[in-house]
Amino acid sequence: MIICRLRELMEKHQILDFGRLAKETEITKDVLVRLAENQWHQVRREHLDRLCQYFDCGIKDLLEYQAYEESVLPA
Repeated sequence: MIICRLRELMEKHQILDFGRLAKETEITKDVLVRLAENQWHQVRREHLDRLCQYFDCGIKDLLEYQAYEESVLPA
């Protein structure tokens, strides 16, 4: 499973408002909220690029792979 660590990056950079982040990255607030809450199914490369540039981080700082336990594989 791939986890988005957007909320952690926002906290680290003291960004508490999705509206501000949306305005500064030109990514809609809805997309940012879905990413932060790990409720996304697809993500645009352009959005990943903008977030990495904004937070001055690598993709590994934004996305993390967590292996599933054998008994908890998604359907």
